[in-house]
Amino acid sequence: MGRLADRHGARGVYTATLVVQAVATAGFVLADGFWPFVVAVSTATGAKAAGLAARAPLIRHHGGDRPQEFRSYLRAVTNVGISLGALLAGWAVQVGTLDAYRILVVGNALAFAAAAVVLVALPPVAPSPAAGGPRSS
Repeated sequence: MGRLADRHGARGVYTATLVVQAVATAGFVLADGFWPFVVAVSTATGAKAAGLAARAPLIRHHGGDRPQEFRSYLRAVTNVGISLGALLAGWAVQVGTLDAYRILVVGNALAFAAAAVVLVALPPVAPSPAAGGPRSS
């Protein structure tokens, strides 16, 4: 995915991985058996891992001359989001109904979709030129 992001632009590749995560996460609600659930989880997990490779060039570009400071800011915002998600998960556990859990999962899918929309609003990052050397490691 890193090569794909370098060749076609990190913003588009990362946006695509967020959309796949949104759809796969919404698929959790529709999974009616073990194997459909495995497919949904595997797709969501694969998209997350792929997105990390495409996210790095965006952080380098938008972080300016201090990408470490920008990365720490992103981590702090992520931690706030995780805390809010934990509060909502606590609500779902307290309510204990299937609908409460479904609302939680659909909300998570919508958060991925919203992140993709925000990402599209960013200016594009020009693809990096291919580096020399071997293609595989």
